[in-house]
Amino acid sequence: TIGRPRMTTKASFAMPVGHSWSIATDATPESQNPPLTERQMHRRLEAQFVQSHIFEMGCGLVIVISCISMAMEVDQVGSPFGLMFTENAVTAFFLIEWLVRLHALGFDWLCQASVVLDTFIVWIPGVLTVWFLQPFVRDKSTDFLKTVRIIRMLRLLRIVSYFKRVPAFE
Repeated sequence: TIGRPRMTTKASFAMPVGHSWSIATDATPESQNPPLTERQMHRRLEAQFVQSHIFEMGCGLVIVISCISMAMEVDQVGSPFGLMFTENAVTAFFLIEWLVRLHALGFDWLCQASVVLDTFIVWIPGVLTVWFLQPFVRDKSTDFLKTVRIIRMLRLLRIVSYFKRVPAFE
């Protein structure tokens, strides 16, 4: 008919073409939303913390310590006990960091490509190798363990991706 706007249907609601209407529900204006529960406030604060620059810089520092430790291990500098302790401490740190991020950001966080790589690095070259395979391998210089140690160096990519997001480094 003449004079009437064209109508399209989307999710069984009629909308004029070119308009984006929000679906009217029983929602109240934002000023009248019920207050967040204590659990929701904690979750929101956790999410803000794990996405903060301070948390990212702390993780970056541990990544650098891990890489220095691996370099010392290759050059056979330092005590074997000290290097083993550092390797276990770094593995524990990254496992806890991964668990904290998962708790704060939820399972949707696992769907990001960079998180999939980080999850692989934490669990395969980290937890599985350091705590389950290495104790049972007598010759610590096997090709498999060398390859796994090199894969852990991929954590440096997290530092690079962090600096790409910092406005001062753009």
